[in-house]
Amino acid sequence: MALVHVPAEQALGSKNRFDRWGKAAERLKPECWPHVSTPFALHRGAKVFTIGSCFARNIEERLARVGFDIPMLAFSAPQSEHAGARAAGILNKYTPASIYQEIAWAADIYERDSVPTRADSEKFLYLLDDGSAIDNNLADHVSVGLDRFFERRVDIYSVFKHAFDAECVVITPGLVEAWWDTERGIYIQDPPWPRELKKFRGQCEFVQLDYTTAFDYLQRTIDRIRSINPDAKFLITTSPVPLGKTFTDDDIIVANSYAKSTLRAACGDLVKRNDNIGYFPSFESVMLSKGDGVWEDDGIHVTQAFVSSIVAHLTQAYCPDVSEGDRLFLSSLSSTDTNERLALAKRAVELEPERPELLDHLGTLYCNAQDFEAAVGVLQRAVDLRPDWEHRYHLAMALQGVRRFREAGELLEVLVVENPDSTDAATRLSHSLIILGQAQRARAFLEQRIASAPSSALYYWLSTAMGHAGDNADAALMAEKSIELDPGNPHNWYLAGTYHAKANRKAPRPFFEKALEIAPDVKAFQDALKPQI
Repeated sequence: MALVHVPAEQALGSKNRFDRWGKAAERLKPECWPHVSTPFALHRGAKVFTIGSCFARNIEERLARVGFDIPMLAFSAPQSEHAGARAAGILNKYTPASIYQEIAWAADIYERDSVPTRADSEKFLYLLDDGSAIDNNLADHVSVGLDRFFERRVDIYSVFKHAFDAECVVITPGLVEAWWDTERGIYIQDPPWPRELKKFRGQCEFVQLDYTTAFDYLQRTIDRIRSINPDAKFLITTSPVPLGKTFTDDDIIVANSYAKSTLRAACGDLVKRNDNIGYFPSFESVMLSKGDGVWEDDGIHVTQAFVSSIVAHLTQAYCPDVSEGDRLFLSSLSSTDTNERLALAKRAVELEPERPELLDHLGTLYCNAQDFEAAVGVLQRAVDLRPDWEHRYHLAMALQGVRRFREAGELLEVLVVENPDSTDAATRLSHSLIILGQAQRARAFLEQRIASAPSSALYYWLSTAMGHAGDNADAALMAEKSIELDPGNPHNWYLAGTYHAKANRKAPRPFFEKALEIAPDVKAFQDALKPQI
């Protein structure tokens, strides 16, 4: 059945200024930025609920930085519970089916009494032989204690309930390959890869959603939200992030093309069939832009700079009251030229000198440019205006840059208490302690952190602390631990070689050679091999 019926005279007399491909070149080169039709406006400060693939995580962070209320950013979880840098990454929903499933779960609780019970979440519980649990509707399938499973489900509900009072819901479906638990009648978020899930594989099957099913789940998502929040507006876009692996017999290129074509068609039809739903063409912008700055080196993820460009165009189209300072800020984020980024950030601060988020951005750019004196002044102003955790952390970075390690250490002592899951704050505190001659204290602190949540960075700094305390043999062992967790980091190899040389424990040359192989232009790695040539 045709979605659009227009009388011939009306169609032939269309006033669409963007109707001819021959005139599209200016919107395709060097980057693709199609004209955006906007069925509604979003005003700064509006609550925007985001759900979908990892692409949603990129968008929400930038919307928050220009003044929107983003409930998803309130979600937190220990680093041990998620594989990526963002805690909210475990909330990624890649398929229309998983998007609907989580919304329906939250809506049922919301309409009942808004108090999640254990019974509400038992369908998502895979109980393992050791008594721990995996939430089958979260990404990564990391096991946690049983009590933590239910506690975290309450945390998830506290975020998802905002879909029912948000002014706008952003949906970014990305995949159509899904997994179905035939016994429980639910979709599980990831393939049942982990060894611990082997006993559940017999009740799971792979399914590939077709257009009708994908459209139906997206429409049901909208209907379920509007059954509670009838005035909700929707922004929808197909995530450009490709399929990592296909479970069909198709070439991954063909399978990904099918997925994106299916979802793009479903998104377009949703806009035509519903009021107050806008399609934002970020998918087209990414896929049709030919520049080097679109994709990360992995060929999977969109660069942070290009995501910033997407949000800049989105706010320009949908957000009439976003300030000029915010637009300059987004332009700064999207620029790949270091000098231009800094110049745009300075102009933003000149226009709005009392905006801590603009000051913080400028301060971090000064840090990146190694102008730490300027960074300290700007970041101190940001902290004075709003002493939130991020601003104080960036100030601590700048203080270390000007070698004010005692002040940085005192600030970081507070920050690691406020956010015990931050590996960055923990390693910077260790750095300050080592410089201040407190290597043993740094060692004890890092050993405690590693016992609960090991990471390559923590082992790296534990190695450094041990070396400064004169324990070169153990320092070499800890450096090898850092290599095990992050073999692609050349500094881990260099550190291991350094302490093996000092401890006379292993030949350092293979470690230095590996560091140089990964990063051939680093002079320190080159110099490490010179005496042995």
